[in-house]
Amino acid sequence: MSVSRRIYILYSIIFLLFNQYVSAQEGSSLFIRNITVEGNKHTREFVILRELTFQESDTILGIRLSKEFEKSQTNLQNLALFAAINFNIKNWENDSLDIVISVTERARFRPIPIFNLADRNFNVWWTEQNRSFKRVQYGAMVVYKNAFGLNHTISGTATFGFAQNYEVEYRVPYFNKKKSLGGNFKFGFTQSKQVQTGAFEDQTQFLEADKHLRRRYEVNTNFIYRPKIRNIHSFKLNYFHYNISDILSNSHPDYLLDGRNRVDFFQLGYSYEADFRNFKFFPTSGWFLKVDFERDGLGMFKEDVNLTRMTFTYNHYISLGESGKHFTSHSMRMMLSGPEKQPYFLTRGMGFRQDFVRGNELYLIDGQRFFLFKNDYKYKVLDVKLNYIKKLKGKKFGLMPLSLYVGGHFDAGAVRDSYYAQGNTLRNKMIYGWGVGVDFVTFYDRVFRLEYSFNQDFKNGVYLHFELPI
Repeated sequence: MSVSRRIYILYSIIFLLFNQYVSAQEGSSLFIRNITVEGNKHTREFVILRELTFQESDTILGIRLSKEFEKSQTNLQNLALFAAINFNIKNWENDSLDIVISVTERARFRPIPIFNLADRNFNVWWTEQNRSFKRVQYGAMVVYKNAFGLNHTISGTATFGFAQNYEVEYRVPYFNKKKSLGGNFKFGFTQSKQVQTGAFEDQTQFLEADKHLRRRYEVNTNFIYRPKIRNIHSFKLNYFHYNISDILSNSHPDYLLDGRNRVDFFQLGYSYEADFRNFKFFPTSGWFLKVDFERDGLGMFKEDVNLTRMTFTYNHYISLGESGKHFTSHSMRMMLSGPEKQPYFLTRGMGFRQDFVRGNELYLIDGQRFFLFKNDYKYKVLDVKLNYIKKLKGKKFGLMPLSLYVGGHFDAGAVRDSYYAQGNTLRNKMIYGWGVGVDFVTFYDRVFRLEYSFNQDFKNGVYLHFELPI
């Protein structure tokens, strides 16, 4: 009999005896004398201990011990600080025991390359800007995880190309033991030689010069209160300084309003989120609610702004039938702001992020208020895990999940613009979009959408997106 075979048999006997002993103790209460942490060369011990569902001197039913280990291990894994976590029992005598937690820390420095488009979406860059690499942002972010061993994060970002952007951020996931209070602080600087100045015939217009047309400094503070896992309250107080060149202020006096070259203002904000989706990256059931309130300008500077904005978002996801293959999703989003006369750089309508009617991706529809309805139907065609990517250095890389959905969509919306509508036809009217699409979902949080859509003028096209529309 081989040595490895003997070791395997011996291990099995010890495991069975241990299980019998645990079973005998399951009905009794166990007293935790000591909790020891090993392997935390950088992480402070209390950061690990506050993730546990038990403490020293606690008494736990034997039948609950494995469950408490499982919950505590999940909490520690969610910190994303450790590559391995193990719970061990030592010195088990009668009804008392010691617990040893062994961890293996991950690398703390993480360089992340950045390659982004300066345009509103991929389709604008591909069609309107002729795939110009002059409109690409490239650079890197350096992330320092677990700063000071406190699970804080320090990150620095530098991007170049279309614009120069520099940011430094300090993030604290939570301050208190209940993990209900957290926040972050950020400083940023941006400058650009090309600036969006408006729209004509619903196409984005830019002003370009040999020198920088706009510089922006910002200081952001954000505090998060999370009393329950699915409810989040956010409070922010930010400071902004904008400085533009004479070329921009003379040719577009409404950019900062009244032909000004600079503005300084504070931004006060509050948002509330209720997230009851089953999955965040590709939800198929549940609902999501978010309410945002922002006040730009607190009257503290001579060159200040005066703007109040409120945004309301509600998304609902429904799984139809028992087959688990039919899904619908519905979204309602509304933005109100006032007073109506605003600096152009603060004017927001549809055409950015997910705020667009499909079939109208190429159009910029600015305004002071808007509402937007989106509706999707999806049918799951495929849901598999492809065979693992071949062994790399003798170790399995893992399985690649892949899901494929086909379906249709219908959107409707309108933008109210009281000041910048001249020369544009899609403002102050209802617009529509409908079509069919295919969604590819892979690596658990990567979504690729290919859609063929019509708009209210029956113009049609193929559009590629890298995030969900709802």
